[in-house]
Parts: sequence; C-alpha cells; structure tokens
Amino acid sequence: MSDEDRARRAKWMKDQDLAKDEPRTHKSLMDKIKPKNAIRRLVKAPGNMLEGALTNVMSPFYASNLRVLTTRLIRLYVLGVAVTYWLKYHSKSWEKRKGGFYFLGDGAMGLEVG
Repeated sequence: MSDEDRARRAKWMKDQDLAKDEPRTHKSLMDKIKPKNAIRRLVKAPGNMLEGALTNVMSPFYASNLRVLTTRLIRLYVLGVAVTYWLKYHSKSWEKRKGGFYFLGDGAMGLEVG
C-alpha cells in the first residue's frame, strides 16, 4: 500500500465511527415502520395488547420479553396439538393406502401399483 492508500484508508476508518447520538431512533419514525401486512398485524395484536397492559405493571423491557415468550409458547402448544391430532387420526397402515408418508411403488419386487 502506498502512503496515499493508507491515508485514504485511515480517513475511511474514521468515517465509520458513529457519533455519540447515533443510531437515532424516533418514536414517529418507529410508528411509520410498523408492519403494513394486515395478517401480521392481526396475529401480533393480542401480544401487543398484552405488552401494553404489562407495561403499566413492569418495565417495558420485561413486558416485551414476556410478550415474546408467551406468544412463542402458545404457538408451540398449537403446533403440538396439531401434530398430536395428525398422528392420532392419520395413522399409517400397510393395509390401507393412507397415512402421512405414502410412496407409490413401480411394480418392482412384488409391489402392487394402481
């Protein structure tokens, strides 16, 4: 590297340093960034209402974390119920052509096709 390249690199590195007040976040800017997708707003509404109610009781940090934890636990529970239902009522059987995974054979090795 030449001295000119070193000076240019030193200036570039200095430009990468953030000021004390950066990054700037403003409430009005954050309101504009809210999700615009209607389905996402609908899904997030109960958690946001929970967080709003909990913010009056505890700090916003803990209220936000509790909202995330609660919504993820509810999603995990719903997924578990769905998987339990699927496994209970969609059993695989070699006698019937139904089940979660069913592969048609090509007739080789005595497998019936059709």
